[in-house]
Amino acid sequence: MFSYTLQDLERSIGHPFLARGRGYAADGRVTALRRDDSGALTASVQGSARQPYGVVIRFVAGSQGMDVRGECTCPIGHNCKHVAAVLIRDLAEKGYDRHDTRSVEPAHDGMATALPPAGQDMPPDLGSWLDEARRGDAPGRDRESFAEGVGQRLLYVLTLNDRDRRAELALVTARLLKSGAFSAPASWSNVTGALVSQPGFINGADMRVLRRLQVYAESLPQGRYALAGDSGVELLCAALETGRCHWLDVRSPGLRLGATRAASIEWPVDNTGTQHMVLRSSPAFNHFVPLAPPMYVDLTTRECGLLELGLPPGDAEFIARIPEVPAIHVEAVRDALSMRLEGRPVAMPRVIEREDVAVRHITPCLLLDTLVNYGAPRSRYMPLGDLIDVAVLTFDYDGMVVTRDSPGQMTLYRDGKLIGMKRDARVEKAAHAELETFGFHKLISLTRYFPPEHRHDYGMLGEEEWIAFMADRIAGLRARGWRVEVGEGFRFRIAHVTDWTARIESTGQDWFDLHLEADIDGKRTDLLPVVLAALRVETALLAQLRNDTVPDDKSAILTLDDGRLLPVPAGRLRAILRVLHEMLEQPAGDGVRLPRLEAARLAHLDAAMDVRWQGGEDLRALGRRLARFDGVAPVAPPVDFGAQLRPYQADGLAWLQFLREYGINGILADDMGLGKTVQGLAHILLEKQAGRLDRPVLVVSPTSVLPNWRAEAQRFAPQLRVHVSHGLDRKASFDQIAAADLVLTTYPLLARDKDVLLKQPFHLVVLDEAQLIKNAQTQAARIVGNLDARHRLCMSGTPLENNLGELWSLFQFLMPGLLGDTQSFRRVYRTPIEKRGDDAVRDGLARRIRPFILRRTKEQVATELPPKSEILRVVELDGAQRDLYETVRVSMHERVRAEILARGLANSHIVVLDALLKLRQICCDPRLLKLDAARKVKSSAKLEMLMEMLPELLAEGRRVLLFSQFTSMLSLIEEALRAEG
Repeated sequence: MFSYTLQDLERSIGHPFLARGRGYAADGRVTALRRDDSGALTASVQGSARQPYGVVIRFVAGSQGMDVRGECTCPIGHNCKHVAAVLIRDLAEKGYDRHDTRSVEPAHDGMATALPPAGQDMPPDLGSWLDEARRGDAPGRDRESFAEGVGQRLLYVLTLNDRDRRAELALVTARLLKSGAFSAPASWSNVTGALVSQPGFINGADMRVLRRLQVYAESLPQGRYALAGDSGVELLCAALETGRCHWLDVRSPGLRLGATRAASIEWPVDNTGTQHMVLRSSPAFNHFVPLAPPMYVDLTTRECGLLELGLPPGDAEFIARIPEVPAIHVEAVRDALSMRLEGRPVAMPRVIEREDVAVRHITPCLLLDTLVNYGAPRSRYMPLGDLIDVAVLTFDYDGMVVTRDSPGQMTLYRDGKLIGMKRDARVEKAAHAELETFGFHKLISLTRYFPPEHRHDYGMLGEEEWIAFMADRIAGLRARGWRVEVGEGFRFRIAHVTDWTARIESTGQDWFDLHLEADIDGKRTDLLPVVLAALRVETALLAQLRNDTVPDDKSAILTLDDGRLLPVPAGRLRAILRVLHEMLEQPAGDGVRLPRLEAARLAHLDAAMDVRWQGGEDLRALGRRLARFDGVAPVAPPVDFGAQLRPYQADGLAWLQFLREYGINGILADDMGLGKTVQGLAHILLEKQAGRLDRPVLVVSPTSVLPNWRAEAQRFAPQLRVHVSHGLDRKASFDQIAAADLVLTTYPLLARDKDVLLKQPFHLVVLDEAQLIKNAQTQAARIVGNLDARHRLCMSGTPLENNLGELWSLFQFLMPGLLGDTQSFRRVYRTPIEKRGDDAVRDGLARRIRPFILRRTKEQVATELPPKSEILRVVELDGAQRDLYETVRVSMHERVRAEILARGLANSHIVVLDALLKLRQICCDPRLLKLDAARKVKSSAKLEMLMEMLPELLAEGRRVLLFSQFTSMLSLIEEALRAEG
């Protein structure tokens, strides 16, 4: 039997048709697949035509492997996509893995496949018998023995010449392998030499065949001999007696001589009225050989025997060689048969009544297909070179297909009659002209590389024109009454999409799969992987969608795996791209899996696309609440809280409770002064009153802010047990952390106290001024990321202070992996936004993080804030402090004044700024920091000193600039004072 691999298919058929063949095999279009005893495959493949295509495939050993020779009734005819579909189906039934390059041995019908392998426990004599049976069960196989060590054999191959239906017998030699099969054959023609000096590989049975060939057969080139008459029967029977006579190929099972079968003659009629002579018998057979008498070939039983027709052998052979008989020649054939048979009864072709009718309806038919045209150079019209796209125009005359070469007067066999019709040249000419208005051109005007039978057919200028016709204009042609059929191998087949459905499938507590399904030509398909895979490749289309250069209502063309073109509204693609932008950078996979925290994407997708939803109701509800802040339900403030929460603060408390309820972490990013600490304390107290605070809450803040947390906790939530982990004596109270409700520490102490903090489980970790961990590589960032906490919260008035890397660091603490690793985040977001200014990517990132950030500015909540209050405090300086201050003030005052008088204010910026910097340096001197305790309380002496100098440093025209620089410096000095105090 034949052993072939997927590599043999790719070499013989080529990737374009092989890829389409996979689709046909997967769709179940291959039926009636069987392998005959010669090893040939036969099957039917349903294509776009009404009737399935018939496929016959044979295999021939080549220099690089097995060559596939497939014949098909489709327009291409040879090694087409239908042939590929049959082979792939055959491989699949044998358990062949398409990624495996090992050969597959197809099974065949017959006794050999049913025999069990010889095992170790099998008796030697039985094992030998089974091996012999597997090599072939022909009773005459090598009847006369060969000398030991002679492995070469003379084989006989029976074929039919399709041109004149004459039988031929080819002589070949091959080596008998241990498996019982034969090696690759080689033609052999030295009959005369073998009769003179008998070689070792020719036995007595072979000599009887060779003598008859020498006398009775007509010699043909390459070791072939023509068989005819009764001598042909005698010759063929002698070859069958050797057990080495094969049908078409030596790799098919050997034939044996079978019993004579009674046969009858029949004359079936095709749709044109042409009649074909066939021989029938019971049991049925596959082929008959026109000899005297004819012989049958039954590949099921591996037999070849005589057919009894009740006629003299010569007359039977004469009838068996009758070619097809057109309707107009039936009477001539009947007369010839009557004369030859001299009145002996025999079935003859019948005369069919003819009726001429007027044509009622003419339908122009256009068949679109892609043909293999080897040797064609690459061009704009044929970018792939050996592939040519054609449009074949035919006409349907009341069920009769008419081509350009059909006769003017046509006949059609229908209901036992020959229906005659006359072609309408005016209608056909108008159809040709109409076709050109749709952009088609005569193929002969586009290229000289095309099969001759397509000389009257059409093509288009290039791929863009074909795609435009298939996507937009083909409907117009069909609306005019045309029938347009698309061949399976056509490169520009359009897939039609209907019934969009978004389906959610939960895969665990923290993940869900998102499917965007649609009917593509009646087959349910998940389009998300298809769309993402196409956009990864089609960079030009991706750029158009991102830049909004394609209108939402215009179709964008994607290419499916099977080569079909999928028109998808650009608006839908743009919605998918905006919601799942970063998926383009991930490796291709079977679907889209998202963390539960990304449920807001569902709401964004629902808002952007009109689709039906299936499953995931809870996730969709969560997504809607995440996507819209107004979806967060209000909560009652904690009992006996020491402050009346303003409306926006009550909303912040509800948001914090919402995050806790759904196990989500976030960033409270209100402007400075809007009470982030108050909102955080209200949330913590509410957790305690609800009985959920079975672990302490850890607040990490800058050193200067820690006293404020302690003071406001005492003021607004005295019910909380507060533990301040700060100062030199803090280690002595580490054992009190577990019993506290609220633990306060600072960023500088994280590294020193990490062993204690990392061992303690927390209910909530709050990072105040969280921008201080903007560098994820710092030790503080790594420590807080490893803390054991149920919930995490960042507080920062500037979550995007400098660059997106700081945002990534915050989210890496809150929800590690949500924004990917640093490399993917840089590739997907930072580079497009920071370097290319990509607004679409910026909007996509904003949508992703919006559910996890709550930010209100003072302008937004201005109506809820109390009136501005000012508190003025005067602090007297005395002694060395006042002397130092006066020295610096006077010197800098005179220097700045002199500089402004000499150069003017516009040219004195450096001196003025230098004066401010000098003041900052002096005010941070350790000698000035030694203020007594009374002067540190609720005020800063240094701030008062700087405020006193401010009027003298400000001058006309530059007040805003100097004031901005000055206040910035004041904040730095105030921070230094807080750290010290």
